[in-house]
Amino acid sequence: MGRHTDQPTLDEQVLHFRERIGAAPPDVTRAASLAFAQRSQPAGQQVRAGRVLLAVAGVLGLSLSAVALAGLAGWGLGASVARDMHLGLDLSAVQIALAVGWLLAAWRPERYRSGLLPVSAAAAIALTLSSSLASPVTATAGTQVILAEASHLPVLLGTAGLWLVAPGAGTSFRHRSGRRPASQATA
Repeated sequence: MGRHTDQPTLDEQVLHFRERIGAAPPDVTRAASLAFAQRSQPAGQQVRAGRVLLAVAGVLGLSLSAVALAGLAGWGLGASVARDMHLGLDLSAVQIALAVGWLLAAWRPERYRSGLLPVSAAAAIALTLSSSLASPVTATAGTQVILAEASHLPVLLGTAGLWLVAPGAGTSFRHRSGRRPASQATA
């Protein structure tokens, strides 16, 4: 099979194309990747504050669970353990697991923050909703109720700390593909 003489070679086509468009555009891939990586990382001060909140939440959660398990107080899980030991032990185990998770996230936020944030946020929302629904009933119970509600503080602190150390905290949501959802798209 012979080559058609009226068809330019590949080298001629490339040369003609380069003459038409001029110089190749600059390669901005590396600069864009670095800018994206920097944008998705929380600021240093924000991470420090989040790590402090996580550490406080972890220590406070472990302390409250230890007090509840020992039955040293008549509030929180201590009273629950006395009435229903099985439920009290289960709730203490969940509180201890969350507290250990917050301590691990305070130690190495880049490793533990993403997996723990949804769990901690769900616990914070559930506790807030259940407390707000029960507050009219328990508002007249006095100091014991205030102390029992204080046991929710580690969950709120831990969730706030995870939010602060999460990449892109406070920025708009983007899908993994990099596209914004239609509800956040700008014209």
